[in-house]
Amino acid sequence: MPNNPTYFELLKACDQPGCPVCRLEQQAVGRFLDHLFYESVNDGETRAHLRASLGFCREHTELLLETGLGDALGMAIIYQDVLGTVLKRLTKKKYPSSEGTVLARLLGRIPTELAYTLERVMHAVSPNEPCLACQQRESTERVVISVLTAQIQDPELVAAFARTDGLCLPHLKQAITQVKDEALLAELLKLELGKLKSLHAELAEYKRKSDYRYLKDGFGPEGNAWRRAAGLVSGGRSELNK
Repeated sequence: MPNNPTYFELLKACDQPGCPVCRLEQQAVGRFLDHLFYESVNDGETRAHLRASLGFCREHTELLLETGLGDALGMAIIYQDVLGTVLKRLTKKKYPSSEGTVLARLLGRIPTELAYTLERVMHAVSPNEPCLACQQRESTERVVISVLTAQIQDPELVAAFARTDGLCLPHLKQAITQVKDEALLAELLKLELGKLKSLHAELAEYKRKSDYRYLKDGFGPEGNAWRRAAGLVSGGRSELNK
């Protein structure tokens, strides 16, 4: 048995609904954001990155607002900074460019002054750095998938994976790009195909029972198969909201 904390976290995630990689990603992002708002809102380096990234991406802003991970004061501090950055960029008199702006070159025929103004506005409202929460998610994804693909023939992990809903398709795609051994790839695909076939059959049963002639049969586990299928195909937070 591997002596790796991520391996044991992966085993635990396999006992919960949805793609285990999605679940560990979301847990890591949640811990990261909780720590950021508790410890790092006033950290200079963190604030500088948040100014450059214009706060958080749409996905993680929604997560903060929906879950309460971002407390009101912390959000106010961060976004006063962000809006201050945008205002400075928008009111900047000159935008550095030695040979004309990219936008001017693309559009070609618009007046030069208008092209500079448009380029300045584009710069003002565009992030210069990636979302910090996205970076945490991507880092976790790399580590978890690396452990999964390395240990996919481990009997305990195989047994745990058999209890899951399978990998979502985005994470299956990531996993197969990391597998360098044909036997490991065959094992991973064998496990995943079993999950896909099972869910496909549940969808067929859901459709059958949705026919008025069979309504009396009632729905069983297949009653939320459509939700699980949508989450499995798209991945992300939707994979866990079932």
